[in-house]
Amino acid sequence: MRSIWITRHGNRQDFVDPDWVNGAEYPFDPPLSSDGLEQARQTARALRGRGIARIVSSPFLRCIQTAEEVARELEIPIVLEAGLGEWLNPTWFPAPPELVHANRPNRSDSRIDPGYESLVEPVYPELKVEMYRRVATAVRRLTETSFASELWVGHGASVQGAAAALLGIDPSNAGGLFGHVPCCCLTQMVETADGWTLQRSCDTAHLADVTAPDRFH
Repeated sequence: MRSIWITRHGNRQDFVDPDWVNGAEYPFDPPLSSDGLEQARQTARALRGRGIARIVSSPFLRCIQTAEEVARELEIPIVLEAGLGEWLNPTWFPAPPELVHANRPNRSDSRIDPGYESLVEPVYPELKVEMYRRVATAVRRLTETSFASELWVGHGASVQGAAAALLGIDPSNAGGLFGHVPCCCLTQMVETADGWTLQRSCDTAHLADVTAPDRFH
């Protein structure tokens, strides 16, 4: 029986310090804040013993850092899948965002698999429906070859989109099912003979202190 865990990245530096962007080299690819790193560590501990064999992460830095905390705890690899990346909304991004990982080589201690090629590449700019379609395509391709149990790390919109795609429901109505998507919440999907079922939705019980930023991405 396959199980897919889906989480949103931890809290991000520009949510904690809005002035961070003023001197940032990559202002549209912020890192985790200190509390975001702690959220990621708490999530890693909560996923012990779940049989997770691989992490599939959005290529945005906040997702990579979240994935790395889990990967270190579970001693498993990470692959970067752009199909789970942020919604390239022109209101948020005046141009295609430059990402830290795309401009810097892997660290020697990184668990990121450099040989993995992303299954889907977003096209800037995206309408919301286009983003959901892109996420659904990535989900379909990932589940064709997925491990028995794996973790997907994404963003508020791609977490909803991925879960909706697995359930076969309209992602534009997923907000009514999942509600707000807090940082480092856990959603668990299990495959049965009748398809994918929702076992838990946006669970934050593992987090000692939940930060719920007003912004969604």
